[in-house]
Amino acid sequence: MKHYYILLSLFFLLITGCSQIKVDTVYDPSISFSHLRTYSWADIDMPEDRLESYPDVKKMVHHAVDLVMRIKGFELRESGDVDFKVATYAGVQQAMQLTRSGRVQDTSWLGPAGRYDYTRTGKATLFIDIFDGRDGKLIWRGDGVGFVENFSMGKKMREGIDTWVAYILKSFPPS
Repeated sequence: MKHYYILLSLFFLLITGCSQIKVDTVYDPSISFSHLRTYSWADIDMPEDRLESYPDVKKMVHHAVDLVMRIKGFELRESGDVDFKVATYAGVQQAMQLTRSGRVQDTSWLGPAGRYDYTRTGKATLFIDIFDGRDGKLIWRGDGVGFVENFSMGKKMREGIDTWVAYILKSFPPS
């Protein structure tokens, strides 16, 4: 049961500061984003997408994307022609997290000494891709990378996903 909660929460990042999420975005500079108004969800099969294994987490991610898009003035359409399509997927790898827990004065050339704690955790990357609604070409990609914490499904997880998605979509559309 413990592994279930760990795997289920791989996509939740405990937000205690903006520095814990590393966001990167790329886009096609030849595209004008000013005409974008409507979107739908893209149906793309991504190999090894961890969100596919956890439909409840994927639902939370989609809800967070829809919320940010609505705030930015975009309209979700279930059918028909749209200006752009959105796809989300995630990956996780094992990582060691180093935390400095104390400081000991040291004047050696090696720098300040201190006490460090190591924890084994997951390092997750959440991708949000934006495709042109007409030709399906990728026009914008944002990803957020960070360490994940062990939380069960609940309010903290939803808030973390909402924050993570908001950080990724902060620069969409590019100005």
